[in-house]
Amino acid sequence: MSLDPSSFPRSNSPASSESSLTRSRLRGKEEPLRKDKNYRRYASSVERSLSLFDTALQEWADYISFLSRLLKTLQSHPPDLPIVPHKVLVAKRLAQLRPLFLSLVETYICSLEPWAIRPALKAIILALLPGLEEETSDDFEPTLRLVNKFREIASQMDTHKTDMETSSSGQYFWQCLFLASITSPSRRSGVLAYLNRYLPKLGITDRRPNNNEASDTYYLPQDVLVAADSVVSPEPGLLIRCFASGLSDDQVLVQRNFLDLLVTHLPLSSPILQTRITESDLQQLTMAAVGVVARRDMSLNRRLWAWLLGPEPANDRTSFEARNSMSEKPVPATDGQEISQSEHFTRFGLKPLVGGLLQMIEHDTNVPSEKTRPFRISLSLMDRWEVGGCIVSAVFLPIIRSVQAFESVSSKNQFDEVFRSASAFFDGVESGIIFSNLLHLIDWKPGELLQKYERVLNNLKLTHFILENFNVREEDMVLTHVPLLTLSALIKMRELSQEGWSAMADDQLQSLSSSLLKVMTSLTGLLTERAFAKKSAPEKGMDKTSASHLDDTEILDKIHEFYNKSKGSLDLPPLPFVPRVVGGLIIGKAHELAISALDSQNVTTSIHEKALLPGNLQPN
Repeated sequence: MSLDPSSFPRSNSPASSESSLTRSRLRGKEEPLRKDKNYRRYASSVERSLSLFDTALQEWADYISFLSRLLKTLQSHPPDLPIVPHKVLVAKRLAQLRPLFLSLVETYICSLEPWAIRPALKAIILALLPGLEEETSDDFEPTLRLVNKFREIASQMDTHKTDMETSSSGQYFWQCLFLASITSPSRRSGVLAYLNRYLPKLGITDRRPNNNEASDTYYLPQDVLVAADSVVSPEPGLLIRCFASGLSDDQVLVQRNFLDLLVTHLPLSSPILQTRITESDLQQLTMAAVGVVARRDMSLNRRLWAWLLGPEPANDRTSFEARNSMSEKPVPATDGQEISQSEHFTRFGLKPLVGGLLQMIEHDTNVPSEKTRPFRISLSLMDRWEVGGCIVSAVFLPIIRSVQAFESVSSKNQFDEVFRSASAFFDGVESGIIFSNLLHLIDWKPGELLQKYERVLNNLKLTHFILENFNVREEDMVLTHVPLLTLSALIKMRELSQEGWSAMADDQLQSLSSSLLKVMTSLTGLLTERAFAKKSAPEKGMDKTSASHLDDTEILDKIHEFYNKSKGSLDLPPLPFVPRVVGGLIIGKAHELAISALDSQNVTTSIHEKALLPGNLQPN
């Protein structure tokens, strides 16, 4: 919004007539001076100063600097030339001094009826917001009072409210303010200054269990509830989009301030976020917040962890920063006890974060930078185990599947770029999580071969893709996980070779057998003698004799139990079998498979005749 002095009505006073006469005389005097060298130099200098205003002006400091330069230029006029070149344009620029603007708005606009102001309220707010960017400036407080005056006017636009509701309302004002921030990135600094002072704190103030329901019930005092309603009514979508756009801003300072606001005014445990907004809105806000990790800025990440994990429990606050946290009191559980930070994230943030990452992973795009964005975010979130440990299991396979699918629809250069990012993510994942997922890929459930044939086949192909393309040769992988997965694959090969698949077409059985054999070939290439010669204390009650009498189902159950226990700890639990026992089981299952293949006339015989026997183990 701008005011042009040339558009104001002219006065008919004698003084005005005298000024007109003076201007006419000066105009007549100016004409012959246009050929004067000093005048031309002076006029050119004024023109250059005025041209500065045509550049992108980001802050009021720019206006002050340009006006100061214009003043010096005008003061440098030749003594015998009391003339201002380009005086119309000079007058327009002088109309951009802020105090005059504020005075005009307060005098002529605030006095209008609320119904007349309503259509222009967003434009008025946009015009005033630059005055809030510098809190130390002389114009900050007058601008702030003026913005609050329009908020009061907006409260009068709805005549159906009680006095208490009106005093805390101004719903239309908040909607316009949020829209101003969403649509005008250059005004977000002013929006932040206002939100820091007047946005209601929407966190939990009282939380008690509800005896009639399994879930918690949130309680907010009436005055807080009314203030909260003013910013989330008629629906909180604009509030969420205001924060989401601010968190995605190009300027680090803006992102940092919006993260601060999240921590202090809109914590993840807020009843507004957990009960009043839609699942998609919470997902959008969460993804906008975690998107800041792409900058690799510690100040941003520190604030993100504070929002995702909540305040530290009182008995675990050791740092000065934790003791002086900007957040509210720790969130209590339903029994009155404080919950841990990992529980806080699992309860309030895990579902929207995983949902947002999966949606981003599944987004159909051939642009490598967009394809790799969820990979980079997931890798950065793994810096905090409370967050990364919860999300990795959910996004690991979808990420690898998306890479596998991308290879068939992209150029080699595009795929190489995506694969580099995926490899960095893969290398950051714990070995136990990787091989736990590989185990689930090859261990189909009873009935899935017939009912979900395509899924089983695709899982086997994905397993082979992982083993052939990613780094699975780390020491702990080769010594601990590869033997267990090899044993599991041999058991599944034996299951596939057994009779009873007459309902499955021969070509389907052939495809499954071929894919599983490729997996076995990749695994046997990773086996080393060191893996079976490694000394390890046997699990209590387990020895070579008892292990040899376990059936296939019991062996797989023990391997699954091992990986399930590993999910809850950073350290691996005791191995299900000592290394020498695993080696003996592998040899025994391979021998049984070879004998079964020789005795059977099954279509898979030709494949099983090629099965790698234990003698092919690679020494190291």
